Amino acid sequence: MLRCLRTTLKTIHRAIAAAKIRRLRNELRLHAATRVNRALPRQPDADVHGDRLPRQPLHLGEKWDF
Repeated sequence: MLRCLRTTLKTIHRAIAAAKIRRLRNELRLHAATRVNRALPRQPDADVHGDRLPRQPLHLGEKWDF
């Protein structure tokens, strides 16, 4: 009886420890990814790159501007 209880508690302890380690590892990955994203240069405004995208015609008779 005592051996079974000890084995059960040991299994529960290992499961809790594994969950804590997994959570910490995931948090470290998240923080590392956040730091990488902050280090990237910002993208220019849409106005600067607006000439690269096709624009909808102002009048119905015009063709699309490609």
